Order: sequence, then structure tokens, then C-alpha cells
Amino acid sequence: MNSTGSKNQTTGSRKRAGIAAITAVTISWGLDYVCIEYATRFVSPPLFSLLRIAVCVAVMIPLLLISSRKHSVRIEKKDLPRVFILGALGSALYNTAESMGTDMTSAAYACLIMAFAPIIGMIFDRIFFGNKLTKTKLSLAALSLAGIWLVVSGTPFG
Repeated sequence: MNSTGSKNQTTGSRKRAGIAAITAVTISWGLDYVCIEYATRFVSPPLFSLLRIAVCVAVMIPLLLISSRKHSVRIEKKDLPRVFILGALGSALYNTAESMGTDMTSAAYACLIMAFAPIIGMIFDRIFFGNKLTKTKLSLAALSLAGIWLVVSGTPFG
């Protein structure tokens, strides 16, 4: 097979792996809301956010150390403050707001609201990066809206 054929196969397998990873994230997000709703019965949302970030750090640092042996994982020294400040603010604000919102409503409402994330992501992708709204993107946004409609309308499949 020529080099172009093998390159297309590599690109295709990377794309499939990316789609599988995003699907796994979506499933874990759905479970995340249920866990938040349950956990905030026992601890406050800010404490829950702190605990989940601490667990994430405890898991991710060893994984980073292991993967850095195989791959070059380096952050330039001048970028370290920015990485830590933005990471801490982003994680702290996002997780605390998510936990507080879910605690004040329910996992079902939180999932419904977050179902708009792909649409908002496409809008910002278009505004900030100028990427086109392809048929695939628009059809997936329509699928997300259809899922929201099924849940909100109370149909037997919702």
C-alpha cells in the first residue's frame, strides 16, 4: 500500500479513537451529574469540588510521570504560572458552579442544560477560529436538540 493509503488509515484510526474518547467523556459527564446530586446530600458543593480535584491530582500526577517517560511532556518555565492559575481557576470555578447548580436543581436539569454545550461550542468555534459549520456538525447539533426535546416533551422514549 502506498504512503497516502497508510496515512489515511492512521488519520481514520486517530479520528475513531478521538470519537471514542469524546463518547466516553459524554457518558462520564452523565454519570457525573448523578454523583454530584448524591454527594452534595452529604457535603457542601465547594467541599465536593475540592475533594474531586484532589482525587484527580492524586491520580493524574503518577500518570503524567509515567507518560512523560514515553513522551516528551514539558511546560516551559515561563508558562507554569499561567498554566496553574488558569487551570486552578477554570477547574475550581467550573466544578464548584456545576456542583452548586446541580445541588440547587437536579441531575436531570443539569444534563438538559449541558446538552446545549455542543451548540455553544460550535458557535464559539465559528466566532473565534472561523471553522465552518459542516453538515456533520449541524446534524449532530440537531441530534442533541432532538434528545432535549424527547426529554422535555415527556414522550415515552424521553
